[in-house]
Amino acid sequence: MSARKRRRGRPPGLTRKVIGAAAMEIVEADGASALTMVRLAEKLGVAPSALYNHISGKDQLLVFVQDEVLSRVDTSALAELARTVRADGARPAGRDRGLPENHGLSRAAGDTGSADAPRSRGKQLRAALEHWARSYRTVLAEQHELIPLIATLPVAGSPNIRNMYEVVARAMLAGGIPDHDVVPVIVAFENFLFGAAMDYNAPPTIFTAGPGDVVTPAFARVLDAYTGVIDGGAAATGRSEAPADPGELIDDSSAAAAGLAGQVEDLESAIEGARNPYAAVPVEWGLGRLLDGVEQIVEDAEG
Repeated sequence: MSARKRRRGRPPGLTRKVIGAAAMEIVEADGASALTMVRLAEKLGVAPSALYNHISGKDQLLVFVQDEVLSRVDTSALAELARTVRADGARPAGRDRGLPENHGLSRAAGDTGSADAPRSRGKQLRAALEHWARSYRTVLAEQHELIPLIATLPVAGSPNIRNMYEVVARAMLAGGIPDHDVVPVIVAFENFLFGAAMDYNAPPTIFTAGPGDVVTPAFARVLDAYTGVIDGGAAATGRSEAPADPGELIDDSSAAAAGLAGQVEDLESAIEGARNPYAAVPVEWGLGRLLDGVEQIVEDAEG
């Protein structure tokens, strides 16, 4: 009898994944504020008290939600890179740079010597990190309400997130990033991607001046120049003042802004469906420079 009662109190279908997925369905349908233990129990068809047999309370539920969100980030390209070397992360004593000894990383066709190996590794790592970063930004942009939670909640008790970091770390080590640089690189990417995901959901008029605002002619000029790359400039910024004397401001700002369009291979495709169409070019600009930095670290470490 007591066993049957315990089984009623602990429905066999209430796994961590089931609870996390149900919580995410509530968040996606009605927003993060709608997620409560009562609402979740109702969705799962159990009494609220039954949930406490599986989770300690709302704080742990948020850990489940965080873990469920980031389980959607695609790390397959990084995992493939990590599989091309001995992925145990071992280093000879005193060595804190590049790959483990006797690594098995495949070289690009025609690469016959060590002189080209760092460049080959850097480019492979660049491609894998770009794939991961774009997926990460997409996942965050779809769940932007949860970004403050994900950005500050510890990852203890989040196996999917910890596994993601393990894959990223192994791939970076395989790609030639020194041990002491791996965490700064990961955090730099995340700082950028979290902001980029927020910008994707920002209103297009976020920089629009209001009545009585301080006149900022230099910023107004460069804003017009940039938005002109996308949709014609001044109409989008809401600015009615005449532009300031170009000689007193930044030279060639229009040409510089137009040059940003070249950062996106297909600008129209990049901004299609975006909530904030002005977010596309900056994210390409920033991501490109982060990836440039990764390649440079590999070259410096092996040089």
